[in-house]
Amino acid sequence: MQYSTPPTLGLPSEEQIKELVDSFYSRVRQDELLGPVFARAIGDHWAEHLTKMSDFWSTVVLASRRYKGNPCRCT
Repeated sequence: MQYSTPPTLGLPSEEQIKELVDSFYSRVRQDELLGPVFARAIGDHWAEHLTKMSDFWSTVVLASRRYKGNPCRCT
């Protein structure tokens, strides 16, 4: 039996992480059920939240160590 080598997946770039976070939260904000929940929690702090989430995922995926703190704390 011959096994093939699984494809190597490259890590995303910082820009790709940011695009994914922005796209995800754009859809969340438009969602009928989730939108109001996030709006109440985040209020007028969307820019800070998106930066925080990009930093969080950069730290998780790329080990960038840019994020420090609690990802669930919105303000």
